[in-house]
Amino acid sequence: MTIAELVYEQVEALPEQLAREVLDFVGYLRKRQDHAERRDLINAQTGSLAPVWGNGEDKVRDDARARRFAAHTVSLLRSVRWHAPGSLQVG
Repeated sequence: MTIAELVYEQVEALPEQLAREVLDFVGYLRKRQDHAERRDLINAQTGSLAPVWGNGEDKVRDDARARRFAAHTVSLLRSVRWHAPGSLQVG
């Protein structure tokens, strides 16, 4: 008898509410496995792409992007006018 058949026999003998809990637990286990596989894939990609991502040219581009983002954020904050506690107007 396979594991799946043994589990089926055990779950079949349970009351409906407990069988639902078993089903929920099986869903949790599947989701956990999917997350582990995704994490392993990301780790493998990160390691193999590190030389591409970690070069000096990318650092210059990332720094420029960060400066543009900071300047845009400052500009947005300057455009906000506070009027009363809890209210603001943009413009």
